[in-house]
Formats: sequence, structure tokens, C-alpha cells
Amino acid sequence: MSTNYRDWLQSFDHDDHGKAAVAALDDLGRLSLRSRTLLLPILTEAVLMLRRGEARTVERAVNVSCVFEGATTLDTRRRLLDASFALGDGRRVAWAEATVADHRERIEYLTAHITGLRVTIDQHQEAIALIEAHHVTCLAEVEAAA
Repeated sequence: MSTNYRDWLQSFDHDDHGKAAVAALDDLGRLSLRSRTLLLPILTEAVLMLRRGEARTVERAVNVSCVFEGATTLDTRRRLLDASFALGDGRRVAWAEATVADHRERIEYLTAHITGLRVTIDQHQEAIALIEAHHVTCLAEVEAAA
């Protein structure tokens, strides 16, 4: 077992992040049912976040046109096309094998995240407006100032 948490999690190479988390639990050795029950969602989320980070790194680095126009090295091309991204249903697909439907599903998945982020941003902007309108330092003071 690797002593680096990230490397250890990456070593469980399953298409399904839930299965990777179960494999990680199994790798930890004998655990009580309670420990397994408590750790499983934590490890599942950790695997998911690790893979999201990897996919985002590739998505930010990939200029698909450059990959196919020969503007990258063969090693870089192989690495980028072998990288995978998650779809809304939890499946993972490699860039090299992703269909039009897969790319559209990824766009829908990312759009849902953008929408959620916009709602959160709006909530923070509303909080700032309330704090400034009442000339206080935080929301806890707004009710007292009203």
C-alpha cells in the first residue's frame, strides 16, 4: 500500500468509483462493519473527486484540434486520449473512445454544475448586499440591525 493517499486511491483502477472505494476498503484489511459503513461514502467521494480533478486537468490541457493536427508529441497525444472523464450516470469514457452522445452528456453534466454554482454565487451576492445595506459585518448581525 502506498503511503501517499492520492497514489493509494489512484491504484484502485475501476470504471465505477463505488467499486474503487470498496476495493480501497478491502485493501485496508479487516474492518468492522460499522467502520466499513462509515468509510465507504467518504472513500467513494474521495475517488470521485480525485477523478474529477484528473478529468478537469485533462479538459483544461486538451486542445483537441492540436492533438489531431500533430502539434503535440505522440506521448502527450496518447496520454490525453487515454484520459477519461465522467458522465452524468457515473460511467467513465476515454477521450479516444467518447462518442458524440458521450460528449453531449458531459456538456449536460457540466452545465448542471455551472447552474448550481450560479445559484450559490447569487446567494453570496445577496448576503453581501444584506450585510452592506444594514451596515453590519455578518448575516448574524442583520436581524439585530433590522
